[in-house]
Amino acid sequence: LDRASYPIVQKLICQHIVPGNVKSLLKQPIPEPKGGRLIQVEGYWISVGDKEPTIDETYILTPSVKLNLRDIVRVVSAGTYPVLIQGETSVGKTSLIQWLAAATGNHCVRINNHEHTDIQEYIGCYTSDSSGKLVFKEGVLIDAMRKGYWIILDELNLAPTDVLEALNRLLDDNRELLVTETQEVVKAHPWFMLFATQNPPGLYGGRKVLSRAFRNRFVELHFDELPSSELETILHKRCSLPPSYCSKLVKVMLDLQSYRRSSSVFAGKQGFITLRDLFRWAERYRLAEQTEKEYDWLQYLAND
Repeated sequence: LDRASYPIVQKLICQHIVPGNVKSLLKQPIPEPKGGRLIQVEGYWISVGDKEPTIDETYILTPSVKLNLRDIVRVVSAGTYPVLIQGETSVGKTSLIQWLAAATGNHCVRINNHEHTDIQEYIGCYTSDSSGKLVFKEGVLIDAMRKGYWIILDELNLAPTDVLEALNRLLDDNRELLVTETQEVVKAHPWFMLFATQNPPGLYGGRKVLSRAFRNRFVELHFDELPSSELETILHKRCSLPPSYCSKLVKVMLDLQSYRRSSSVFAGKQGFITLRDLFRWAERYRLAEQTEKEYDWLQYLAND
């Protein structure tokens, strides 16, 4: 659901499930579940992994990022449902999951998909050991399932069809996967969580539209673009960029995106500059400012 649908859902809940004011009901604190080691994040209880929870203070939690975080923790606290996050490039889909994993003491691994991704990277393959004996080496996904890690499947709609088909059984309620090479059925550890991310299909080259049947196996979340004011805050805190410079950089990005939309209607507004480019631009200033003290910094930014 996108956030615009929340009022409709609340109204339906009031009409058919819970009479009265559902807003006051939703504001009630969630009691701590019994059993296991838990930590509270944004009002929801998350199981703690076997690592020590660590809060990354350098990660900037702006109001929009906090809303995205609340969406994720609500799903994670409800069970072990796979999560599919869709959003523009650099809105923090992957980094937010990694931040939450560290904050709750869970191991987090990642597979970056592309059109040539091989199923062996997920499942594993036969290889020779130090003695020359042929052994089966398990892939990243199987290893995560056994050990109860969180796994992020980045750019899932770039993955080949055979990879998506192999995931179908894992995404079912029984959470198991058949390793064809060894004929072993691997069941997922209770801590195992699967996250997938994707850019909107059609706006980015090579992204396919995942079938409705496949997407229905996930809890699907949509991350909106960060407001320009929050981008300025992130640039200021993350790259030590003066506020006046932050606003100039963001304004350049918005103007370039606007120009792209007007000049190439079907090319996508990210054609000239993305958020990653913006952060790299600001990072160059931070690194250069450490060595050069007397300099025309506006000219330096313009040169970059």
